[in-house]
Amino acid sequence: MTEIKFEDIREGDKIRTEHPEGGIKFMCEGVAHKNTRDGWFTSEGGFLVSARSTATITLLHRPAPAEPEGLGAMVRAVVGGNEWYFHRIGTGERPWINVARNWHAWSEFDPDSIEVLYEGDQ
Repeated sequence: MTEIKFEDIREGDKIRTEHPEGGIKFMCEGVAHKNTRDGWFTSEGGFLVSARSTATITLLHRPAPAEPEGLGAMVRAVVGGNEWYFHRIGTGERPWINVARNWHAWSEFDPDSIEVLYEGDQ
């Protein structure tokens, strides 16, 4: 679980918000589905958090995106507790390489950390 900012919420994120008010802490939890100028809502229309809120937002789970298949694809992900940028330059079991020239498989990336930056050439 990681505390995040409103602008870091992505569609599909499971989040918990905590709103302190008058000595009471109100909490809600759900999957972010739609972002409007008013804030994030669930797929059922339940309100999660406003962009103007002072709520603490905790990321409970972020679904991993699909693995880009195109050569030259670029992702940012955490492996072994360290964040790296990876390029897809192969097609075998470990087609991802970082600047340290370490080869990795998609399954080695922390699924909550993966951000696809470029899909690669199709």
